[in-house]
Amino acid sequence: MNFFRLHWFDIGLMLAVAVGAFVLVAHPTGIALLLWLNLMALFLHQFEEYHYPGYFPGMMNEVMFSSQQPDRYPLNTNTALIVNLVTGWLFISWRPYSLKRRSGWALQPSSFLPVILSPILFFSILKAKVGITQEW
Repeated sequence: MNFFRLHWFDIGLMLAVAVGAFVLVAHPTGIALLLWLNLMALFLHQFEEYHYPGYFPGMMNEVMFSSQQPDRYPLNTNTALIVNLVTGWLFISWRPYSLKRRSGWALQPSSFLPVILSPILFFSILKAKVGITQEW
């Protein structure tokens, strides 16, 4: 579990390659193609944020929150894993499959839920673990 916690974004890079290979082999068209490419872009984006060059956590902690421990708080390995996997991987990877099961309306919840859940999940973890709250 510790390996996954420390390398989930590297696994995402491998998944991006797998999704790219799937797109080349399966030849999806239209909205399905866009959804698969969106999932691949998410994996590549997370790899870029957290590994290469990997500046996002430190920048967020220093610039947005003026943390005294920017390498750890408020965004740390655990919160990054939970927020990105729950709101990113879970909801966005679900969208291409929803095309086969339901009408296009099924795409609507999976499109806006990550936008709503990411900050809620992040600040809930932050408040519980660190005691920091965000003033709106």
